[in-house]
Amino acid sequence: GVPKVLPDGTRIRGDIHLLLIGDPGTAKSQLLRYMAQLAPRGLYTHGKGASAAGLTAAAVKDEFGEGRWTLEAGALVLADQGLVAIDEIDKMSDQDRVAMHEAMEQQVVSISKAGITATLQARTSILGAANPKYGRFAEQLEIAEQINLPVTLLSRFDAIFVITDRPDEARDRDLAYHILNAHELGERLSSGREAERSELLPEIEPLMLKKYVLYARKNVFPVLSRAAKDRIAEYFVRLRGMSTDKVSITPRQLESLIRFAEASARARLSETVELVDVERAIRIVEYWLSKVLGGDVDRIMIGVPSVKRSLVVTVIKAVEELENSTPDGAYIDDIVDRVRAFMEASGRTVTKEEVVRILERLTRQGDLYQKKHDYYKRAGPY
Repeated sequence: GVPKVLPDGTRIRGDIHLLLIGDPGTAKSQLLRYMAQLAPRGLYTHGKGASAAGLTAAAVKDEFGEGRWTLEAGALVLADQGLVAIDEIDKMSDQDRVAMHEAMEQQVVSISKAGITATLQARTSILGAANPKYGRFAEQLEIAEQINLPVTLLSRFDAIFVITDRPDEARDRDLAYHILNAHELGERLSSGREAERSELLPEIEPLMLKKYVLYARKNVFPVLSRAAKDRIAEYFVRLRGMSTDKVSITPRQLESLIRFAEASARARLSETVELVDVERAIRIVEYWLSKVLGGDVDRIMIGVPSVKRSLVVTVIKAVEELENSTPDGAYIDDIVDRVRAFMEASGRTVTKEEVVRILERLTRQGDLYQKKHDYYKRAGPY
């Protein structure tokens, strides 16, 4: 996309952040390494080896500067106006992930260490890769439930792509021969024998593609056409009005849509974002919203599907209405009956087990408390 600075000083990022989540052995690491080599100012790092200091900046003592402290830039700062590929992003500690939040949205890194206070530029795209929560995707579970990353980090990615490893005879045969041909080529080159390289060479020479991307970033700054703006607005309004149960799209996804459309125009070296760019961006956004989230953005934006969130609100409302019915609070069976009545009125069904799980979670969080076993009261005003 195109970075923008508004008259009031507000900066809107143009860099696109992508997340790949896939089964083991689906070449995620190879893809990340290749992208880091291909991108201008690209860096590859690993989640297990990347600390907060290694990603942002570290304060180090200068041995040749009378023992004074200096800042040493991390990957996000070194790749300013480039790309950082972070493998095994799900293996990073919570503290390290928090360090990425500011860099991903504000695109700066604020440092206050060893008496040094500084703000460093981190205008970089992030390409992350992670494994499913249970090691491999389980078909019986929804994909969104198998992403082992905090909501605050997930919501900052413009798109999330899923790579599954499913048996497919034709595809598996092509993959096997590709790997075999790569090994044969390596063996021939190692022994000094003649080898046919054409089958393994990419369609576009990597150096040429790198120069093309760099030229587009430095010289092409497309502007949204009237038709493009109308199409994006129409798409946004239509999705927002499709369902009252699910939040299909939010302003954050709208900005992602604009960035994808701008990137498409830049790839064409066009000074104008046309309808063809918007349609391409819509296909990308629709794919990941439907494939990964099932059309419910709340799974990523707040970590709870909208249907489950409405059930939580209903349980709290039932406790509020029933907590004064006995001296000890609202009885669990009465809560279940009241919740079922609420949900059936809106055409939904709910089991006692679901209600009990929500009551237990709300109690652990401190929203409810039990004066007596199976009796619940609210811990504070709602």
